[in-house]
Amino acid sequence: MMKLKSYIALACIIFSAGVTYGQSAKGYSYALPKNALKVKVRVSEYIYHKGPFADYAQDLSGVSAPVIRENDVQYALSHVQLNVLSMPDTSKIYPISISHPMFSQLANKGMLVNMGVSQADENVQVFDFEQDMQSFDNKFYRYKAADMMLQYDTSYIEVMEDSVMVKQARVTSHWVAKPSSQMASEVIDEIEDIRSDYYDLISGFHESDYSNLELMLQELKQREAELVILFTGYVQTENEEYDYIFSFPSEDYADEIICPLLTVSDNEGVIPHYTRQEGQKDYTLKLKRSDSPQERALSKVKHAFNYCNPACYQVWLMENGKEKQYMGMIPVAQYGSVLQMDGSAMQGEMDAVTGAIKNIKVNGKQQR
Repeated sequence: MMKLKSYIALACIIFSAGVTYGQSAKGYSYALPKNALKVKVRVSEYIYHKGPFADYAQDLSGVSAPVIRENDVQYALSHVQLNVLSMPDTSKIYPISISHPMFSQLANKGMLVNMGVSQADENVQVFDFEQDMQSFDNKFYRYKAADMMLQYDTSYIEVMEDSVMVKQARVTSHWVAKPSSQMASEVIDEIEDIRSDYYDLISGFHESDYSNLELMLQELKQREAELVILFTGYVQTENEEYDYIFSFPSEDYADEIICPLLTVSDNEGVIPHYTRQEGQKDYTLKLKRSDSPQERALSKVKHAFNYCNPACYQVWLMENGKEKQYMGMIPVAQYGSVLQMDGSAMQGEMDAVTGAIKNIKVNGKQQR
């Protein structure tokens, strides 16, 4: 399993311990956050094993699983998880007084930390993209248990008895491999017997201890499944996970952002970087801004409380440049705008991931 190097981003309020930024306010400062995107990708390898009696599957009734006709290996993207990370944006650090209405609320939440001591904050949005593949852990061990039979051969030799040559029969035995058709027929008979026993149990025809009925039925079903895969084959699944981190520098703002992930090829397997080659499946994320950009406000009001109105991006999973699945919405704080409220009259709760203000109260009254 291969994993790309990742980091944990940090957010978002700083106690300056004597170091001030901008206006001095008794040594305390807070920083609005900026966001990065952590993407965890799981790729599944599906190994298809053809059953030894696949050619006789049509003789077996009551099988709903598809029959694997050839051994094969396929790869598919099976899981994607998005984590929105945040860290202090050192270009947006503002003073805050210990008497500010927001100060105690931020301190109680543990959002005030000493300079150099960091606090991680992570907003997790999960998206699962699962391939519906039938997978068994069973092997074909039942096959070897019935693949030999004892064969008897008769030969004749001439011997002299009472001056007369006569033929005597000699019988020899040895183990030989059974013909596949015979083995398949015997396994089908065994499956039919198991199904008959199962029916007799649930119908009450068997004279047995019904206190263990559930266990007996479970064992019969397990024995049947182990024999059926000799005809249908089975799929073995192996998973690999890859981590990617995408930062969004403020100077690289764009309404649409492409994040390259990996390439999947049935011939080469998983290529953990984007290649764009024919005959392969190339995966990327497309981030498209869904709100209208606003100008960032500068700090003009004395003692104003600065907060962030983050940009919102729709995220699409792309396969070979085409939209495969919509994955949801993520915030990117550094591409949004910085707004101000009169700190002396405002109380609220700062979102540590985006720097937005929620549950705002002005002069003790809830704002809608």
